[in-house]
Amino acid sequence: MSDKKCPICGYELDSWNDCVSFNNILECPECEEHFELKAVTLNQPSLTIPKSIAEQADKIAYYALQKEGAEEFHQWFDYKQDEYMDVVFAYLNPLTRDLVKVVEG
Repeated sequence: MSDKKCPICGYELDSWNDCVSFNNILECPECEEHFELKAVTLNQPSLTIPKSIAEQADKIAYYALQKEGAEEFHQWFDYKQDEYMDVVFAYLNPLTRDLVKVVEG
């Protein structure tokens, strides 16, 4: 059973792509009524990084870290901080920075 239904007539859709859409306003192919597709908030996993490592990471150019990888990372951090390498990459990446929370430490 489909979980995608027109809220007006109850018509079951195979996909939201079956509807004509304009700015999240959909048109049911059956009743041709319009309804809004509500956004669902997803639980995002939260990464954490100590403030001291974030401050050190802010001194690194992301493109250099991306290009050189672990070699560039180890020029700025010692091997004890390897556990933070992936988080540092996420922290420095403008697309994923919002997923990283800086905590005291």
